[in-house]
Amino acid sequence: MHIAMRNISAAQSKKQFHPKRKIKLITLDFLVLVSLACSTATASAQTLFGSIVGTITDSSGASVVGATVTAVSIQTNDTRTVKTSSTGVFTMATMSVGVYKVTVTKTGFQSFTNPSVEITANSVSRFDAHLEIGNVTETIEVHTGTAQLQTDTAEVRTEINATTLRDVPQPTRTYQGVFNLVPGIAPPSGAGFNQGTNNPSRSLSFSANGTGTTGPNIRIEGVNATNQWLQQFTTFVPSTEAIESVNVVTNSPNAEQGLSGGPAVTVTLKSGSNAFHGSAYAFNISSFGMTRDFFQPAGQKPPHFVDNNVGVTISGPIIRNKLFYFGSYEGDFTRQAYSGLVSVPTPTMLSGDMFSAGDNTNGVVTAANQLYDPFSGDANGAHKTPFPGNVIPASRINPIIRNHILPFLGTDSVNNPNAGAPGAIQNNLFVKQANMYNLHKIDSKFDYIATSKLRVSFRYSKQPYNSLLNPIFGTPLGGTSNNWPAFAKAGNGNYYEHGAVTALSSSATYVFTPTLVADFTFGETSAHQYLIPQFADQKYGLDVLGIPGTNQGAQEFLTGGFPNLSIANYGGSTGAGTFGYSYPPMEYNDPVFEYVGNITKTHGSHSIRAGFDIVNLHMNHDEIRQTIFYFSGAGTTQAATGSAPGQVPNAYNAVADFLLGAVNYRSTWVMFDDTLRMYARDYALYVRDQWQMNPKLTINYGVRWEYYPVPNRGKRGIEYNNTLTDPTNNTLRLCGVGTQHCGISVSPKLFAPSIGIAYRPSEKVVVRTGFSLSPQQNEMGQALTQNFPAEQQYSSTGANSYSITSNLSDGLPILTAPTFSSDGTVVIPRGTSNATTTDLKFRRGYVESWNLTVEKEFGGDLIASLGYVGTHVVNQLGNYNFNHGTLGGGAASQPLNTPALGITGTANVFRPIGSERYNSLQASLNKRLSHGLTTKLAYTWSRDISNSWANGILIQDPQYYGRNKGVASSDRTHNISITATYQSPFGKNKTWLTQGFGGMVLGDWALSPTFTHLSGTPYSIAGSSASCNCPGNTQRADQVGPITKVGRGVLGQPYFNPLAFANVTTVRFGNAAPNSLRGPGYTNLDASLTRSFHVWERINLVIKADAFNVMNHAHFANPGTALSNLKLNSDGSVNSLNGYDTITSTAPLGRTLDQRYFRFGGRITW
Repeated sequence: MHIAMRNISAAQSKKQFHPKRKIKLITLDFLVLVSLACSTATASAQTLFGSIVGTITDSSGASVVGATVTAVSIQTNDTRTVKTSSTGVFTMATMSVGVYKVTVTKTGFQSFTNPSVEITANSVSRFDAHLEIGNVTETIEVHTGTAQLQTDTAEVRTEINATTLRDVPQPTRTYQGVFNLVPGIAPPSGAGFNQGTNNPSRSLSFSANGTGTTGPNIRIEGVNATNQWLQQFTTFVPSTEAIESVNVVTNSPNAEQGLSGGPAVTVTLKSGSNAFHGSAYAFNISSFGMTRDFFQPAGQKPPHFVDNNVGVTISGPIIRNKLFYFGSYEGDFTRQAYSGLVSVPTPTMLSGDMFSAGDNTNGVVTAANQLYDPFSGDANGAHKTPFPGNVIPASRINPIIRNHILPFLGTDSVNNPNAGAPGAIQNNLFVKQANMYNLHKIDSKFDYIATSKLRVSFRYSKQPYNSLLNPIFGTPLGGTSNNWPAFAKAGNGNYYEHGAVTALSSSATYVFTPTLVADFTFGETSAHQYLIPQFADQKYGLDVLGIPGTNQGAQEFLTGGFPNLSIANYGGSTGAGTFGYSYPPMEYNDPVFEYVGNITKTHGSHSIRAGFDIVNLHMNHDEIRQTIFYFSGAGTTQAATGSAPGQVPNAYNAVADFLLGAVNYRSTWVMFDDTLRMYARDYALYVRDQWQMNPKLTINYGVRWEYYPVPNRGKRGIEYNNTLTDPTNNTLRLCGVGTQHCGISVSPKLFAPSIGIAYRPSEKVVVRTGFSLSPQQNEMGQALTQNFPAEQQYSSTGANSYSITSNLSDGLPILTAPTFSSDGTVVIPRGTSNATTTDLKFRRGYVESWNLTVEKEFGGDLIASLGYVGTHVVNQLGNYNFNHGTLGGGAASQPLNTPALGITGTANVFRPIGSERYNSLQASLNKRLSHGLTTKLAYTWSRDISNSWANGILIQDPQYYGRNKGVASSDRTHNISITATYQSPFGKNKTWLTQGFGGMVLGDWALSPTFTHLSGTPYSIAGSSASCNCPGNTQRADQVGPITKVGRGVLGQPYFNPLAFANVTTVRFGNAAPNSLRGPGYTNLDASLTRSFHVWERINLVIKADAFNVMNHAHFANPGTALSNLKLNSDGSVNSLNGYDTITSTAPLGRTLDQRYFRFGGRITW
């Protein structure tokens, strides 16, 4: 595989990450780790600890008062002691994660001991004891497994331990890769898995119970790790080899768990102990044994793929019983060729002969498919001049396109269709895109037991990375990867990226008395990232293509690159290009600081906990967005003329517009501030009580107060757009400039109550119910970061659905820096489309969650739970485009398209825009390891209804707002995952063949399969917006027939009846309901086979083979939805689908490949 890197010159050296420098930095990181071993500090937070509760009774069931309960850490000998209350109840709060030996003593009674009580983060372990009369030197010892009933809290949660992370086959080797085993969590998505910038740690995005992918709050060692810029990603993902446990709360959290509008995830890293331990491991994925992608042309070999994952861990005491260390390094080195289908115009289309390329009806040019000259006709797009025979003369092809683009399209060796039927105009090019990704994961943790009262800990982690992704259409054309479903995991693509994520935290726990414990945590997670596209050091649009107004701006680092040429139906849109850079050069430096403090007081049967949480978020971006020229097909179609209805643009029209340089939409960005800054601070206070009302009933109740002040830009405040309330006032107010204070306010009264009840009718049954309310977590400043006047986006579009805005050769106007008035206002320049604002009185949405769950322990070490889980998202935050047009009104109906403003683009206000309701039945089944078998099952049956998607809404016009309501795009009716590990019954200490050669050969094997089945996701059919002529709104098709599945959607077959929908040809919205169809389901089987070897004393070796997609079952993405591409015969029958209603890619979810492949490796431990 060849990976080329172009045009990163010395002029960009300050933005580069050189390999030698990278090695030096990694060496420096290890030196820092060594130096930190000599210091004292810590890592944890309010949800990082666990607790032990229990009731001590005598043989008659009476409470034992004043019994001494002692817990001793098996790993470190750290000891805690409490006495039972007047009701025989005890609580040990704020306990470090680990396994403890718990002993109960009382004069006149025999001692009672359990040597294996496990405490996990954010959980309560119950330890009840019945004391027998006797001598205290006599001991009754009981043993319990690690899995226990959830007896004292009512949240819906799942524990994932290190064994699960190690044994369950999952392609990404990340803790998020096993979230399919958590009921209520939608399957984690790998979109952007290799994105680099925005997702340097290669995290997966996920959601739970209908709260969206921006809802999760991830804490690693108690410190926030959620990406503040793109909240669906996690800034830092530790190596699975460094993780002790993962706690996931998906519903009804208690008051302690705040600043989260969705699932709360607590990741605890491993710690050192009094014993020395270590491991070394290596895993490899290669093309060996890999099958071909379903859509790969016959005769081609599987694409190149090599992933080497190597690492070491080491832990032990520095001072026995006092100071402990844990350290790990993991390197993940990927060399991969992404592959899949994309669309390119055929050579015939590029010659201008659209008739011969297929733009006709049974050999005749009709009124529906006649091509027109976009530079002719009336202002409203009528009475245009037709191109005879649907042929564009060679002399009319735009010289920029003819001289600089066409030489790299449609030739025998470059971007020439190689897939699909002869003459296919969609999904006709199978591409292999080379990718390199290097990620280093360095994790360390130091624990210090200073005294019997004080315990401190410190964590330092770093992840340097670099990535190189070849352009999807090669050099110079580039292209954006995630425009194409098959390449979504590559992110935007077409660039070189590098940087590092650093995370550190420190915390301390102090036991004032056995009933009064305090803890404090400070931490920082910081991502510093660079992106460098091809031609970053060259103003390619201006100096090579000759397009005026491109590559403009004062910051040289930001102005290089190839601007986007964007063709509808060929991966293009108003937000991303078919050709050109995927994104301009940029640099991010985004630290997050967190301060947490808690105090816990135990009084009788009450455990009262209170605390604070302060999060500082700093975004520092040197960034603009793409310069785009969009060719929609509007230019070569004609508006209604006389009795003839307006045409519906299709792929032929879009390519014709492209050849002619007829631009329907154009946009460019220039940054004026030296750096885009957005600083925010979140505050939270809480108090909650865990009341052990009696031995069978525990009630948790509390309240949390959260406050989200208006963010600022460091040197000044944010902006308020006066046009929101007065379109004639074309100014922004700049908060904190001159006398301007803006008047934006937020509520200081965000109180979030919670209550949970856990009732234990018997020792083996728990009934739980809980309710909580949580403010929505979307940060106000995130929507405003790239706002005018810090930078400016200029955009313009045609007057209506049949008009163009300019000729490509005209380019763009030059943007000039704004001038601030003395009173703190600034005039909004014409065509500015990034003056996003909020309401003066900002309202924050909230999430209500509730559950009713029954959990029971059965024989055979089996625990099952069944529950109703519901969520209601109220006043869901998102962007509302207040500059939308009305039905049939075109650009003239947009309120900001005035003589002074001339804005035909977007003008967003960040405010509550919708709601979402989620209801489900969730079940789990967990079998502890016994008789060589352990099993986990998670099942969710759900329904998710929403009226907003993707941080926005489809129809903006308030008159038709109700038409947005439908099944949420993430809804999956059924979601089941089953995993198990079965150990061979042969060999030493097993049932059969305990000695001899047979036991040696057949012993120490283990098989771990994982089965997953999901319902398909809903989707809608996109109708042409031409007749709607309603800028800012999304048109839907008309449903004119029953929706029936008629085929698999591949190999030329439609997926559903293609004639069930029709384009709307009058001025109205289509009648089809949103998300009225559902795509293919997902069924998959992965498996692992391991063989363990005892090498010598404490040294053991495990050899492992993983098989992914064992059955080699293609997991199909949803079919194409572009109804405008459907070509009909004169009798109304289907001539060709042209990508509509057909499936052209797979959807491997949280993995990089869909076809069957293998991973081989081994781990040596000591």
